[in-house]
Amino acid sequence: MSGPDRQLGSQEQRSGAIDELVGAGLRLRREERGLSITELARAASVSEGDILHWETGKVRIPALTLLHLIEALQLDPPWFFESLHDMESRRHQTANATKS
Repeated sequence: MSGPDRQLGSQEQRSGAIDELVGAGLRLRREERGLSITELARAASVSEGDILHWETGKVRIPALTLLHLIEALQLDPPWFFESLHDMESRRHQTANATKS
């Protein structure tokens, strides 16, 4: 792969990693709030299966749905994304330590 194709592959990998981080943040906050998947799904008007897919990062959370989840989890949107930034930093540190 070269040129634009290589860049596209890199963007897809980064998107997948971000989806995983968003999902991990969703699961973390749900557990911190003491909510089951069923309770969060009901509060955000989505299915339990959707929550499971989002928490694993297999499926990207639509923006409007993310807003509903943030509200259901009683978050301020900046908290969610600051938390993701912290998690991504720790992930990179762990990956770099493993390579050394």
